[in-house]
Formats: sequence, C-alpha cells, structure tokens
Amino acid sequence: MKMAIQKNLTAVTLQLEISNGVDKNDQPKFKNISYEKLSTDATPEKLAEVGKEFGGLMAEAPKGMYIVERHTLEEVA
Repeated sequence: MKMAIQKNLTAVTLQLEISNGVDKNDQPKFKNISYEKLSTDATPEKLAEVGKEFGGLMAEAPKGMYIVERHTLEEVA
C-alpha cells in the first residue's frame, strides 16, 4: 500500500541577481544577494514589492528576482 506524501513549505528566500563585472571573455558576470527567513505566507506580489524596494537601494537595478522555497516531504496515512 502506497503512503501519500505531503509537501510542507518551511522557508522562503528572495534572491536578487545583480551585475558583478565581466569575465576574461568580456561576458557579464552575475551574483545573487539572498534575503532569508521571509514569511512563508508572503504572496509573490509582496515578495516582488520587497525585491523592488531592496533593488532601489542598489547602484544598479537587479537583473533578475527569484523566489527559492524549501519544503519538507512527509508520509501521511
């Protein structure tokens, strides 16, 4: 008998991708700045708003904005 698996959201991280110079081939390099321990109830709209606020404090606007979610998997009867 197969057990059902439940996915539970445990952590949300917002990542902003920013320019980080160029490599030896003159191609743009990027790095991520992460903001952790955000509310697991935060909506994508609210996270985007927060990302734009943080981005506004930077010398150059972020090139990308990402939500990283961490989940646990649990067997349920």
